[in-house]
Amino acid sequence: TRYLDDVVIPDSVVTIEDRAFRYSKISSLSTGNGVKSIGNTAFSGCRNLTRVTLGKSVETIGQGAFPAFVVFTDVLVNEENPFFSSEDGVLYNKDKTELAVYPSGKSASSFTVPDTVVKIKESCFCNCKSLRSVTMGSRVGEIGDHAFYGCGNLTDIFVSDGNVSFSSENGVLYNADMTVLHFYPEGKAD
Repeated sequence: TRYLDDVVIPDSVVTIEDRAFRYSKISSLSTGNGVKSIGNTAFSGCRNLTRVTLGKSVETIGQGAFPAFVVFTDVLVNEENPFFSSEDGVLYNKDKTELAVYPSGKSASSFTVPDTVVKIKESCFCNCKSLRSVTMGSRVGEIGDHAFYGCGNLTDIFVSDGNVSFSSENGVLYNADMTVLHFYPEGKAD
């Protein structure tokens, strides 16, 4: 099987449609600086995709745009992009108030959501098999649907002191006053 290395989208392209690269054999991709929109599931099913680099004009990224496979480790962003940023390959909005994508192939066993983040987007940690624990920052107030879907080894979700929206006990995520159970980690044995 032949894989395409380093696909570069020309600057003339403005939109990457829904499912445009779905199941393709690309290993890395860089969007040109003309791309403004990436559609839903644009790269889903790309089993060999390790890295996506977003150009300076990307404004919107559809739901489930990136693959949820163990080889996908990095989303990088052009520093001139006014809408998105990345740190250590993790995708955020520009001012880091929204955590958009934690790539499923990251090898870390724990992750601490920065205190700047107020929202964790839907499917953010989808299929992150290496994660064993996640600590919510003090300002997280919203967690999107399926944020931890497929995290089979996740045993603990902790909440930083001062968070007024969430709490945790024994690694289980609750609302602040523990009247609503939000998430019981898939990897928890007891």
